[in-house]
Amino acid sequence: MLGKVLRHEWRVLRTDGATWILIVVFAAAMLYAAFGGRGFGDGQRKNLNVDAAQRSRVLDSLKAVAEKETAKLVSEKKPLEPPAWGVRHPYLANFQGAVRATLPPAPLAAFAAGQSEVQQQSYTIRLAYDSFSDDPELQSPMALLSGRFDLAFVMVYLFPLLILALGFNMLSLEKEEGTLALLLSQPVTLGEVVLGKIMMRGAVLFAATVVLTVGAYWVAGIEGGGTELLIWIAASLLYGAFWFALAALVSAYGKSSATNALILAGCWLGFVVIVPSLLGAAVSAAYPLPSRVEYISAVRGAGAAAEARNAKRMEKFYFDHPELAKDSAAKQEDFAIEFMLSQQDLMQSLKPVEARFKQQLAGQRESVNQFQFFSPAVMMQTALQTLAGTGAERHQRFTNQVEAFYGAWWNFFEPRIFRRAAFTEYDALPKFVYQDEPVSERLGRMSLSGAVLLLLGIGISGWAATRLARFAISE
Repeated sequence: MLGKVLRHEWRVLRTDGATWILIVVFAAAMLYAAFGGRGFGDGQRKNLNVDAAQRSRVLDSLKAVAEKETAKLVSEKKPLEPPAWGVRHPYLANFQGAVRATLPPAPLAAFAAGQSEVQQQSYTIRLAYDSFSDDPELQSPMALLSGRFDLAFVMVYLFPLLILALGFNMLSLEKEEGTLALLLSQPVTLGEVVLGKIMMRGAVLFAATVVLTVGAYWVAGIEGGGTELLIWIAASLLYGAFWFALAALVSAYGKSSATNALILAGCWLGFVVIVPSLLGAAVSAAYPLPSRVEYISAVRGAGAAAEARNAKRMEKFYFDHPELAKDSAAKQEDFAIEFMLSQQDLMQSLKPVEARFKQQLAGQRESVNQFQFFSPAVMMQTALQTLAGTGAERHQRFTNQVEAFYGAWWNFFEPRIFRRAAFTEYDALPKFVYQDEPVSERLGRMSLSGAVLLLLGIGISGWAATRLARFAISE
């Protein structure tokens, strides 16, 4: 009899104009988000290519000038060291050959903006410690306030509404029209009726979801990421199944269509809007991040204090390195060494501020990971951002690699500046290459959320089945 219920439900859906209007609206939202994601992804890839090409031209030019100056000094039989203030000076080479360390977009980054709109995605690596205070790319304040309309937004916020619109009256309409008793007079159980309705409505909507997600993947111009796409689709279907189970539970109480709609709207508002907002406020209150103004003030104060200690540091440096103190002319031009000592002092002074900032940020991430299970929407949002590579974990991985690269950059130039060595090795400059995490690692972080969502869906389905056993066919 389940087959007959499915065929009957298909005939009903096929002639129901409202169902297809909802599907069309869903498709329009998906495609609009995909086109927006394409522009976002194209812009990121273009910036990466432009930066790489521009840096290559700059390094070729610097190398050519350095080699020309070296050849001229050799022909004139002049000393090569200490270098003059120019492209052969390691201090200036550090600034002129500075590296732009950028977090490359993951394959599905076009699907979910995540943290990428508010967290810094690139840093200019040079010896100046303000490398980590680069201003992020300027964006419209209104755009940042509203966020980007992406595929993750459609799936987390709009997809449940579509499901609830299809499922809020799956039993109440039949009951109100008086056809439910007639239907149950056939050799079919109420459970089979509900299951058939959910299966057919879910099949139509889930088929549209799969097709539209693949279409969005194509429209967004994504290359690679096939595994991530399959996981994205699976997560979307699991999330949809949870909302179908919730609709079945509310319908099992036998209330009117209007009451069901009101209850389900309240569930959506609570799970998708209110609970995430409360969790965000609680996390921010428990782990408030230090003010950026406070950080900038600390940097300036530490910098001023470091400048005041410059003279004593230089005296100590020449006492520790008497071989470099012999050339009085060079000593007068040792701004580079003063700068290096000042930066070392500055880094030590800022360590407590940075440690506190990192501790609070880690506390926020840990709290979000723990409290996400209070809301299916938060679990889904976190999972999709993780899958798209725009979550907090991937950005932290990038930041850690940038800090390690800054250390390598420092170690490369420090001995050359202190020795007053001539610099021509532009080809040997350290190169930043982001080492991404494997898909399996991201999937591992998502697995717990998926398991919890699955268990919630099963639990709600069992609850609905229990209520259906006591369902009143008539008032």
